[in-house]
Amino acid sequence: EIEVEIQRGFFFGPPSVRNLLEGETLSQLAYEYLGDPGAWRAIAVLNQIDDPRRVPAGTSLLIPPQDIRRRD
Repeated sequence: EIEVEIQRGFFFGPPSVRNLLEGETLSQLAYEYLGDPGAWRAIAVLNQIDDPRRVPAGTSLLIPPQDIRRRD
């Protein structure tokens, strides 16, 4: 069971859950799910990732819905 607490931002729809595969990056996931490799920060923030280069393979990640509109 995964509990999600949105601390900031405005999301439409539920997030997706995806396990990071060996060799994948947050930028690749952002492109695959959000259509923008630069949206990796939204994935990092949602998952409280401090160093996106050190996310081990097999980590379950929440992916925000594609229709994200962030308010920072």
